[in-house]
Amino acid sequence: MPDAIYTLSKIKDRDNNPLEVVLQDIESGSIVSDQDDPLSSIKVEICVLDGEFGSDGSENWNNNEFNSKILRQRAHKGRLLKGDTVIELKNGVGFIHNALSFTDNSSWIRTRCFRLGIKVVKSNLNDTVNIREGLSKPFTVKDYRGECKYSPLSLLSFFTFSANHDIRCDFGLVIH
Repeated sequence: MPDAIYTLSKIKDRDNNPLEVVLQDIESGSIVSDQDDPLSSIKVEICVLDGEFGSDGSENWNNNEFNSKILRQRAHKGRLLKGDTVIELKNGVGFIHNALSFTDNSSWIRTRCFRLGIKVVKSNLNDTVNIREGLSKPFTVKDYRGECKYSPLSLLSFFTFSANHDIRCDFGLVIH
């Protein structure tokens, strides 16, 4: 995950690739990829958690603790994540291909950071199988209006051009 994401931008990894979700066997570290294993094709849900959750390095939470840290949208705001938040794993691997994006920044919580969380939506598995939820590293979500899509050089050229030709603008600049 990148350290910062902008609202309304597709969530991608640092190399601009779709995020990958992998179901691993904790003991062996291998991906649960056997097509005959019902675990390899479970549905998982992507959720948003407070960036402080799991920051102590401990992974000994239970389902209730995890679920209690899932963030909901602020009053008078839409869903925190826009897009399909449920994906199905195939051979133990899933990709967040869709246009999943944040609709709100992370400045309204104390840590000013979010984490993405992954949890099993539903499964026909018995209670003997325990699938631990997954977490991303903490990251900030900034308002898209602060994202500069132009290089400083091109903005400098624009201002230089405007100054040399005495062009007047009464509306101001808007950078999309």
